[in-house]
Amino acid sequence: MRVHTLFVALVLALSVAPCRPAAASDEHPSFTELEQKLAELTAEIEGLRSQVVSLQERIRELEGASAEAAAEGELAALQAAAEQEAAAEQAAPEESEQPAFTAGALSLQSLNPEI
Repeated sequence: MRVHTLFVALVLALSVAPCRPAAASDEHPSFTELEQKLAELTAEIEGLRSQVVSLQERIRELEGASAEAAAEGELAALQAAAEQEAAAEQAAPEESEQPAFTAGALSLQSLNPEI
C-alpha cells in the first residue's frame, strides 16, 4: 500500500515538475528524457516492491518462528510442572490407612467400670 502511494506521489511530482514556469534560458526536457526518467522510476518502484514482498515474507517467517517458540515454551513449562508433580508424589509416601476396628476393640467396657 505504501509502495503504491509512493509511486503515485512520484508520478504526480514528475507530472507537475514540467508545468512549473522555467527561466527563459532553461529548455524543457524532451519527451525521450521524460520517458527515460519514467522508466528509471518504474524500475526503482519495482525494486521497492520486491523488497516489500521479501520483507513481508520475512515477517511471516518470524511470526511463525515466534509462535513455534511460544508453543515450545508452553510445552516445556507443562513438562516441568508434570515432572515436579511426579517428584512430589514420589517423595511423599502415602499415608497408611488407619487400621480397621476389630470386634474386641469395640467393647471398651473394661476401661470404664461404671458402664
